[in-house]
Amino acid sequence: MNFRIVLKPILLCCGTLFFSSVGHATITTLQSLDFGIIVVTKNNSASSLSIDPAGNIQVIGDIAIIAPGNQAVYEVSDYPPNTSISIEVTALTSSMIPSIASEETFSFSVITTGNSVMTDSNGVALLGVGGTITTSASGSTRFSDADYSADIQITINL
Repeated sequence: MNFRIVLKPILLCCGTLFFSSVGHATITTLQSLDFGIIVVTKNNSASSLSIDPAGNIQVIGDIAIIAPGNQAVYEVSDYPPNTSISIEVTALTSSMIPSIASEETFSFSVITTGNSVMTDSNGVALLGVGGTITTSASGSTRFSDADYSADIQITINL
């Protein structure tokens, strides 16, 4: 089974607007979150696969990894140099693509580490985002091969 989460960021800038660049901030996707190729061997209890913002993978329960995945990486740019910015990432929605009939689906949640990043001398910072997928524990292993899409909200405060 191939499960790929494509995180589509929505940028919200908050806080003091004395930096003219706040209104012109840019988020560029450098790498999408990808859970790799996995097999759910049993679904009698909830199993999960987590990839943290640094790319570390953890499996709890009955999921076998065939090919490992990776964390999402975003470049946040057009900010003042050498500045700490507070970032909050929230998953808004997630859905299968295409919306094919599947007896089983995964629930999805976002993982971030810390709540701030430091921009470099060019006003650029890298933001790693991970995630967790969890099975339903229904007893059925009828998962269809699918991609998932998740809308995330990235809120930045200076």
